[in-house]
Amino acid sequence: MADSDVDPEHESSLDLQSAPMNPASCDNQKDWITSADERHRRDLIRYAYSLCQDSAGAEDAVQETFLRLNKERPERINHCLRPWLFRVCRSRVIDAQRKQKRVVLMDHETLSPRRDMNAQDPRREAEIEDTTAHVWEAFAELTPLQAEVLRLKFQSQMSYKEIAEVTGKTVNAVGVHLHAAMINLRARLSHVMDI
Repeated sequence: MADSDVDPEHESSLDLQSAPMNPASCDNQKDWITSADERHRRDLIRYAYSLCQDSAGAEDAVQETFLRLNKERPERINHCLRPWLFRVCRSRVIDAQRKQKRVVLMDHETLSPRRDMNAQDPRREAEIEDTTAHVWEAFAELTPLQAEVLRLKFQSQMSYKEIAEVTGKTVNAVGVHLHAAMINLRARLSHVMDI
């Protein structure tokens, strides 16, 4: 999404999400956890679901993430809370997948734009659906790490540093994987789109 396409209301909520919470403004640990839950749960569930393709599994991973947060001191992780939550959530999903011995990487239905049922131009809607299908086909050809860093960068709107903290890679490696992913997508989509 281009900067000009960002909804100003949504943009301010993104700034709020990435800003650290002030532990002093929370009366106690419970308030801090509740505030973190309200700010990050939705994004964490979407991220966990994109990794495991299971609604219940995603909910469980996020719940375990907040249980783990409950054991932490706010002053220890508040400066990096969002990447910490995503990293712990990712670990919970991976642990659950190892236990179940199944790995599902992506479901485009979850992340696809919602169709406008009141659309005025059915031909335009069909073009959008067709283009979306091509994008998801190209996305499915990416390596799991390329797909994950793209999701974290563009869906969760994380910085390279935050992505590095979540994935355990260096900032430079994150940049390399993002760059490679964009090149791969461009190559696969150039015949469909003017890019």
